[in-house]
Amino acid sequence: MNLELSLMGGAADLTVRGEVFTAPVAKGQKPIVTDVIAAAGKISAFALPPGRYAYRYHVSAGVGAFTVALDEAGTGRHIANDDEDTKFGYSGKALAFEVPA
Repeated sequence: MNLELSLMGGAADLTVRGEVFTAPVAKGQKPIVTDVIAAAGKISAFALPPGRYAYRYHVSAGVGAFTVALDEAGTGRHIANDDEDTKFGYSGKALAFEVPA
């Protein structure tokens, strides 16, 4: 499935960066998609087969409350989202999601 990760809210310069892993994530596991970056006006697009995954990310710039959203590309069908705020930290954030068959 072709997917798009986007960012809503937060400061105009808020940027998230991370990688996608198969779930559950084990210590030392290598990501299957790298350089997944979203910011105001910038999305990341990638494709994954059906399965369970986790987008592990950190905030690299900006402050405030924000939402990381994952949708099916082309259809806009919602897959998952994570509501966060930098007041709870900038790193160690994760969005668990499942790509349907």
